[in-house]
Amino acid sequence: MDFPEFYKELEAEIYEAGEKLMGIQFLHLELRLSRNPSRSFRPVNSAEILWQFWTSYSLRVSLAHDSSWSKSILEKEKLNGSNFLDWYRNLRIVLRNEQKLHHLEEALPEAPPATATAAVRNAYTRRVAEQQEVACLMLVSMTPEIQKNLEDRTAFEIL
Repeated sequence: MDFPEFYKELEAEIYEAGEKLMGIQFLHLELRLSRNPSRSFRPVNSAEILWQFWTSYSLRVSLAHDSSWSKSILEKEKLNGSNFLDWYRNLRIVLRNEQKLHHLEEALPEAPPATATAAVRNAYTRRVAEQQEVACLMLVSMTPEIQKNLEDRTAFEIL
């Protein structure tokens, strides 16, 4: 697909999504007014709704492809021994965003036997790599004193 076709298709999708969003906005407005008829409101035009849709859509797309914003949460306040609950809550937020929260809740299974299929071995290799990534993320968000005691463990063991 060349660029003009892509642009035309994207424009049609945005228009359709904008119409749906406008319908939702008006429905929401009607519900709000029926609950609180004395409450004032300002009319919303379609250009504003399309802009709101586009900015929220582009933000979601950029956040989905760039998780560095979430990792910065852990850099602000490293685990120091007295702030475990705050650190743990932030760690869960970051891992939830990266869809790796399960590494805190499940130990790494045993390696598959040599007779296992290539798909099973590859899945295990990916799991080990993700577990290592989570463990490293946890370690860099700790003070050096705590890191020294945990640096050779998996994420599940660290927790």
